[in-house]
Amino acid sequence: VEIVSGHERIICDSPDDESDDYIRCHEGILIAARGVMDEIGRFLRDYLLECKYRVIFCGHSLGAGAAVVSAVLLRSRYPELFLNDDHHRRIHVYGFGPPPVLDFDSAIGARAYCTTVVYNSDLISRLNVSNLVVLLACLRKIQVKLAERGMNPTGPVTTLNFVNKLAEGAGGEPLLSLSELQQTVREAHSSLRRPEHLFLPGRVLLVYNPWRGEKCETESPTCSTVRPECEEWKCVETTGTSPIFHSLEIDGVRCFTDHLTSSYFQVMGMQYQF
Repeated sequence: VEIVSGHERIICDSPDDESDDYIRCHEGILIAARGVMDEIGRFLRDYLLECKYRVIFCGHSLGAGAAVVSAVLLRSRYPELFLNDDHHRRIHVYGFGPPPVLDFDSAIGARAYCTTVVYNSDLISRLNVSNLVVLLACLRKIQVKLAERGMNPTGPVTTLNFVNKLAEGAGGEPLLSLSELQQTVREAHSSLRRPEHLFLPGRVLLVYNPWRGEKCETESPTCSTVRPECEEWKCVETTGTSPIFHSLEIDGVRCFTDHLTSSYFQVMGMQYQF
C-alpha cells in the first residue's frame, strides 16, 4: 500500500482490465476499515462462498465510511464475489452521513454495491478538498471585487470603506451577482477530478426539506416524498460527484444537527433512543 498526500492506495489483487490497479481512499478511514476486516474477515469468505449468506455493511458517519472501505477491501481480496448479479445482491453497503471516502471513478463504480443516504445540509458529507477549492475560488473573486471598488482592507481608507460595506448588511448591494457567483462555481467545478479529491460513494440518496412549500411531484422517478405523513421531505437520487455536494450549506447549527444519528433515525421513520 502506497501513501499519497494523506490518502491511501488500495492495491487490487485482480484489477479490472479497463481501470487502474488501485483505489484512492481516505487514509484514516482505511485504518478503521482494516481493523474491522481483521476481526470479521476470516468469517466472511465462508459465509459468502460456502453458506451463500447475504452480507450487509451498515454505519453512520465514520462507521459509514469504514463500512464502505471494508466492502472495498473485501472486493480487492475476493474479486470473484463481485463478478455476477447474484453476488452483487448478496453484498451491499448502506452508509448514513459518511464523509467523502473514495476517488472519483471508485465512487461512481461503487454504485453496484453501495447506497449512501445524506440528510439535508449535513456538513460531514461535504467536507472534502473539492469544497475547499470552490470556496477559495469564490473568496478570490470577492477579493478582486473589493479591490475594484476600493474596499480591499489594506489601508485606513480602504478598511473604512470595507467596514461601511459590511454595515449595509443583507439589504446592501451584493459584491457578486448571482450569475457571477454561479459562473465562478462552475469554473471551479471543472477542475475537481483530481487524485486528491474524494467523493461520497455509490448511489447517493439526498433527503432534504425544500426551501419552498411546493408539492412534490410523486410521479417523478427522481423525486418522491420520503414518508406520506411528512410531505416536506423529498428524496433525490444522484451520485457523490454531483455539484450539490461541492459546496457547503451553512445554515446556523443545522449543518451540524443534520448529521446527528437522531436526524437519520427521523428520516427513516424510526424512534431514536439514547
